[in-house]
Amino acid sequence: MTKTTFQDPSTGITFQYPSDWKVTSKEYADAMLGNDGGMDNGLNQDPKLVEPIVLLLPESLDGSSFLILSELLPFPVPIEKYTDLTRNSLLTDSTIKLSDNLPISLGNMSGLKYNVTSTSDPYLQTQILFVNDSNAFVVGYTVGETEKSQNIMDINSMIDSLRID
Repeated sequence: MTKTTFQDPSTGITFQYPSDWKVTSKEYADAMLGNDGGMDNGLNQDPKLVEPIVLLLPESLDGSSFLILSELLPFPVPIEKYTDLTRNSLLTDSTIKLSDNLPISLGNMSGLKYNVTSTSDPYLQTQILFVNDSNAFVVGYTVGETEKSQNIMDINSMIDSLRID
């Protein structure tokens, strides 16, 4: 299967994705994620500072998704502090449950990864957080039910190829 390279010149994010995954339009990503990217972690009250960078869906439309958000921080914050703030904002919803943080390393970046589940809605999303100076990045993905093993392999390959220059 051929791979396509996604590049975002403003953030320096690049990664490769399989040809049966499609980048959604900015309008679709904004509508799906809400104009504020669906995040309020307490650091930024201005939704314009949280930007969806990319949302990908597989052609099978089985519920899988891969997304990257960028947040401009008011000052450089260690990854642990940013993760605590993000987790605390998620936990304001009593239906949300979070797994423990797991350290993850990609290229020259260290991040933290955890799973988000909801008791009101049967989904599981994994989030990986990275901080690069005053920029924070959230990589979120969900694996649908039908093409599960293939989509997990696709998502892992996208994550493995992810770089922020």
